[in-house]
This record gives sequence, C-alpha cells and structure tokens, in this order.
Amino acid sequence: MTPIAATMLYDADCGLCTAAAAWLMRRARAGELEAKPLQTATLPGAPDLTQTLHLVTGAGHVLTGARAVLAAARTVPRWGAAARLADNRAGHALLEPGYRWIARHRRGIGSALGIKQVCSVPETSAVPEARP
Repeated sequence: MTPIAATMLYDADCGLCTAAAAWLMRRARAGELEAKPLQTATLPGAPDLTQTLHLVTGAGHVLTGARAVLAAARTVPRWGAAARLADNRAGHALLEPGYRWIARHRRGIGSALGIKQVCSVPETSAVPEARP
C-alpha cells in the first residue's frame, strides 16, 4: 500500500472547514490526500490548531494557511497546475492575507452560504467536577 502523500487537518467544529475538506477529498487524486479533524491531532509547536489549516506532508513537514491550501490543491487534477504556479514567495504574499481574512470570518461566511455550523460537545469525563 502506498503511503498517503499529505494529511490535511481541518476544524471539524466549523461547517465551512468541513465542507471545504469534503470538497477536496472528493476531488483529490487517490492516495495523495487524507483529511482528519484537527481536534484529534497534536502537532508539536502548534499551540492553537484552530486558527489555520494545517497540512502535514509525507516527509513530516507542516504547512499552514495559504501554503497548506496550495499543497492540498495540488492533489486536485484541475487545480494542480494553478496551485504549482502560485506556490512561491510572491504567491504566498498575495494569498496569505486573503486566507487569513477567510479564516477569521469562516463562521460568518459559512452561515451566509447556508452551511450548517457544527459544534462539538465536551465528553462528560472532560468536564471538571464542581467543588463545594
């Protein structure tokens, strides 16, 4: 079995993030991309994974933000060429501010698009006990 080329970590509590991950997974070439909720992941040196998309390459490199989006887009046949063209210093400088704006407003954008928001509920064992 061929190892997955990259793992995309998305916010499963965000409807827009979940919809985008599902869209990518339907279009990515087989075996090149997998998607996992970031709530199930730990990345050393990344204290708050919910602020940006993360993509972990097969070599273990962690890409974030626009770079992660471009790397994921490379796995989609019709988007790969455009992603390769934009995956450079100038492309990152142009795309990162737009990515950050979307990331900050993702819940409102999802609502405007009619995408159902998802909320996780803490497990009972994760809730601290009340003290008298």
